[in-house]
Amino acid sequence: IWARGKAVSYREFGERAQAIATLLRRNGGVRGDRVAILSHRTDTVYVAILGILFAGATYVALNPRFPTTRNRMILKESEAKALLIDDRCAKAIGDLLDDTPSLTALITPESDMPLAQPGKTVLGKSALEIPASDIDLDLSAESSDLVYIVFTSGSTGKPKGVQITHDNLLAYLDNIREFAGETTPDDKVVQIVDVTFDVSVHDMFTAWTNGAAMISIPENAALMSARFVQEHCITQWFSVPSTARLL
Repeated sequence: IWARGKAVSYREFGERAQAIATLLRRNGGVRGDRVAILSHRTDTVYVAILGILFAGATYVALNPRFPTTRNRMILKESEAKALLIDDRCAKAIGDLLDDTPSLTALITPESDMPLAQPGKTVLGKSALEIPASDIDLDLSAESSDLVYIVFTSGSTGKPKGVQITHDNLLAYLDNIREFAGETTPDDKVVQIVDVTFDVSVHDMFTAWTNGAAMISIPENAALMSARFVQEHCITQWFSVPSTARLL
C-alpha cells in the first residue's frame, strides 16, 4: 500500500491488521459485528478495513468530509459496536458519538490520545502492541456474512445502508477478472476515491487478492491525476468516465 507518501509492505499490512482483529475480539467483538471507521485516506483506513475483516466483522466507512449529522446517522443505523478513528478526526470528534447506544469501544490506532467518552471503552496505539503468539483471528466467514455496509447519498430520501456479502464481493471479482484480465503482483492499482464510495472496493480487493500494489491518491490531488499516474507507474485505473477524462 502507498498512501500519503508512506509505503506499507504486505507483511506490515497483515501484522497491523491482525493486531486490530485481536483487539476487537479481546474487547467482546464477535463474528458479524459492525465496526465503523473514520479516517482520512492514509494507511490507517486500509489497515482498519483488513483488521475488521480478520475479526470476522463488517466494516462501515464514515467520511471526514461528511457532516457530523450524517456520520452519526450511519453509526446509529448500522448499529456499529466499535469505531476506529484517526488522530485528526479524534481531535474534532465533538458530539459525533451522541445517541449511539450500540457503540461501546473507540480505538485510536495512531496514538494513545486521551479521549473522555462516557460509556465507551477507549483503546489507543499501545493496546495494539500484541505479541504474535497472542494473535486471535476469526477467518471462518460464511459466504452470506457481510463484508461491508455502504450508505446511499439520500438524494431521494433517507440514506439507506446497502449490505454487501462475501459472496457478492467474490462474484464481482470473478466477473471483473473475466472482463479486464488478470491482475498480478507487478501491477499498481490506483485508488482515487474515498472508502465511502463503492468504487473503492474494486481498487482495494483487486490489489489485495492478487498481491498487487495499491496506490492511493490524496484527497486533494485528484486534479493532478495524470502526473500521479506517470510518477507512480500506475498500470490499472478504475473510475467513472468523468474522472477518467482528467488523464
